[in-house]
Order: sequence, then C-alpha cells, then structure tokens
Amino acid sequence: MRIFKKPDGGFVQILGKERIKKWNAELPLLFIGYMRDNILPKYEDPSVRKAIEDYANEIMEEIAVPKLVEVLKGADQAARVKTSQSLEEISKKKPDMVKVASEYVTQLVSDNNKDVAKAAQNILKNIDRAEKKKQYASKRKTMQELDRKLAKGEVTDAEYMKLRKEYLKLEDEIGPEE
Repeated sequence: MRIFKKPDGGFVQILGKERIKKWNAELPLLFIGYMRDNILPKYEDPSVRKAIEDYANEIMEEIAVPKLVEVLKGADQAARVKTSQSLEEISKKKPDMVKVASEYVTQLVSDNNKDVAKAAQNILKNIDRAEKKKQYASKRKTMQELDRKLAKGEVTDAEYMKLRKEYLKLEDEIGPEE
C-alpha cells in the first residue's frame, strides 16, 4: 500500500506495486486510467496530485508496459490472444489508455496468430479514430469562429471554402458522430 499525506492532515492510500505485479497484463493500464480519471481530480492540492501522478507514471514504466510486452511477445498463445482482445475492448472505450502500448501493438499487426493480428489492427484503428476525433473537435471550434468572421465579412469566400473543405474531409474520415 502506498500512502500519500495531504496538507490538511488526511491520507490517500493507493495499492502498492507488489500487489499490482500479480494482476493480468492489461489491468495496470486500467488502474492507471482509473486513477487519472477518478482519483486525481478529487485532490485540489497540486503537491498531492503531482505525487499521485508520479506514482502512476512509476507503475506505468516499471510494471504495466513491461508486463504487457512480456505477455504479448510470450510463447503462450492463449494469453496473447486474451490480452490482445482485452486491449481491443479497452481501446474501444478509452483509446488513450492503450496509446502508451501502441508501439508494441504495431509490431503485432504482422503476428502469425490471426486473432492477435486482427485485435492489434483494431486497436490501432481505435487509437487513430480517437486522434481524428480530437482534431475534428478542434477544427469544429475553428469553423464556428470562421463562420462568425464570414458573417462579419472578415474572411473571403475563397479562404472560407478552403478551410471548410479541409473540415469536411476530416469529418468524412472519422465517420458519423456517435
């Protein structure tokens, strides 16, 4: 158990590395994602947040990624398939959590095991789609501002059409919004 002392005298307890090492290969990624999404926002003090974030990074570097690589490159085909399929499910919901392993997942696309290769391709597609969604959201904000400028006459029709075309291409790439 890792304990962090808060300035107000309270404590924050988080599972220790020894216990996390016993988990399945993909679970440390989920745990770190949970910590970042649910635990960190609760603490207003930057020193506590920094300490917890540093601990999450330690877990990622020392346990999560090495364990994941070990399983994905291991000889046990059943474990490889199970882990790659679990990662695929995670990537559907939270692609940012799997992004740290994308370097290793890329190598699995050409794997001899068809199930592992297919899951790896789907993981990379999910990560790519999430990145495009972020770009699209950014472009959408830009387009809203551009629409206002066009209405005011601050932008020429040619400039507007060029940017609008780029925006629509990106929209086509990511598909219909969910």
